[in-house]
Amino acid sequence: MENQRPAPFEGAKPFAQLLIFIGLFCIAVFLLMIGMMLAQMTGKVNLMVLQSTGSFDDPDVLKTLKILQIASAIILFIVPAIVFAFLAARKWAAYLNIDRIGKISILLLGGILMVVASPLINFLVEINSHLQLPEWLHGVEAWMKDSEAKDDALTVAFISHQTFTDLIVNLIMIALIAAVSEELFFRGVMQKLLVKMTKNTHIGIWITGIIFSAIHLQFYGFLPRMLMGVYLGYLLVWSGSLWVTIFAHFINNGAAVLFSYLEERKIITDSVDKVGTQAGGSEAVYVIVSTTLVVLLLVAIYKISRKNIVAPS
Repeated sequence: MENQRPAPFEGAKPFAQLLIFIGLFCIAVFLLMIGMMLAQMTGKVNLMVLQSTGSFDDPDVLKTLKILQIASAIILFIVPAIVFAFLAARKWAAYLNIDRIGKISILLLGGILMVVASPLINFLVEINSHLQLPEWLHGVEAWMKDSEAKDDALTVAFISHQTFTDLIVNLIMIALIAAVSEELFFRGVMQKLLVKMTKNTHIGIWITGIIFSAIHLQFYGFLPRMLMGVYLGYLLVWSGSLWVTIFAHFINNGAAVLFSYLEERKIITDSVDKVGTQAGGSEAVYVIVSTTLVVLLLVAIYKISRKNIVAPS
């Protein structure tokens, strides 16, 4: 039986467990690099050249990059999280909070919140885009802008000119796999370890949110992504189920993919996903309404799930 299976690091101190988890992640990075080197040796796609040029016009290149993105999510996030759970807990599924779905009402409200939060998120993205680093960090800022521009170009290449088949593939790759992998890694393991280390639920959630945003290496989207991570952290604590956070994460990522598909077919206007970016003008009402709805939904989720909440230390 699962609870009789040995878990060699179950009794280790939280800091030691965190080091083990980081070690597993480093091993995953190494294995991914080896895999990329082997793929490079085939000569079909020169990933280093691709990264430097940022050209994504070749369908074969895009296909390869999609495979690489899926492989990266599985190798870097899913595998280390599951392996660590096996090593640290006899009931690994319970450790990751994937042994139960949780309340359906919380799952649905958590997903709805991600939808109604869109104008608020767009507003925060707009604010974040105007932040500047000190002059002495000009080189770092230039690197950030260049790196983010290439990431944006890749995302646009993935979700532009989508057929229905492309839409399904992108929903699986950008929304589903990303949601499962990142939630397993950050909320399933990292947040749990940081809460134990700090002995404070709130601190653990916020530190995890900061790391979650920082690891994406997108400075100009740091603030909204950090707050999203914090929201997902509290959603896990309140619901007790990682499936709830996975669903909310899926809705957030999937909306961008779906909006792009609908925009290209003129079903919706291309301004839908930009509502709230001009919050200082006529669109201020959208941000205000969005913020109000987010607060009301947070209160509703908290009240519904209060019986499941573990009081912070």
